[in-house]
Amino acid sequence: MLRVSLTGGALLAALALVLPSPAAPEDSPPPAGFMTLTPREKKEALKLTEDFLKAKGLWVGKIYLTRIDVFPSTKGDEPDRMAVLLHYRYQGNLAILTSVDLARNKVLKVETDSSFPTPLAPEEEAEVRKLTLTHPEVKKQLAAHGGEIEAETLPTFTIDKNDPTFNHRAVQVMFRKGLNYLDTPRAHVDLTTGKVMLMDGKAMDMHGD
Repeated sequence: MLRVSLTGGALLAALALVLPSPAAPEDSPPPAGFMTLTPREKKEALKLTEDFLKAKGLWVGKIYLTRIDVFPSTKGDEPDRMAVLLHYRYQGNLAILTSVDLARNKVLKVETDSSFPTPLAPEEEAEVRKLTLTHPEVKKQLAAHGGEIEAETLPTFTIDKNDPTFNHRAVQVMFRKGLNYLDTPRAHVDLTTGKVMLMDGKAMDMHGD
């Protein structure tokens, strides 16, 4: 059983492969805020993306926005920006990257990839913590340690087709007390099925399905 963890570096490397190379830097840097979205721009980009994906039949089932990146665009004489919205769709274990021309309010392209590294959305982070911290065995083991304990999450994937989390939204959960990570509990959460599995193999369906 081989599971691979997804780090921020892996995501940035993957983005570099699917995005055009930015123009060479000029003498004057872009103005402050040029590479960020205003609340209005974010709202418009989200609506454009959702409408476009629905029209293409890609907005299906449970889907979350996990990241937005802004890149310079070299079209025309004036500097423009392009936003790339990264969504994760549970159906098909699919990453969806949508490129939006912010100046023209237009979707430029959509790419899908079932192996693209995708960070957790805030809603998923909350679900992982809820499932893990309400698991009876996790609660019991954490109580034995005492004191203030923090949980850290890391999305993972497996290439083993016999693994029950193959093509699922899987997350590793580790617990830390101060600077030291605890040996136990260590959990693996399958958000697709709502199951929490400990390293000793115990599992519980917290959704009651």
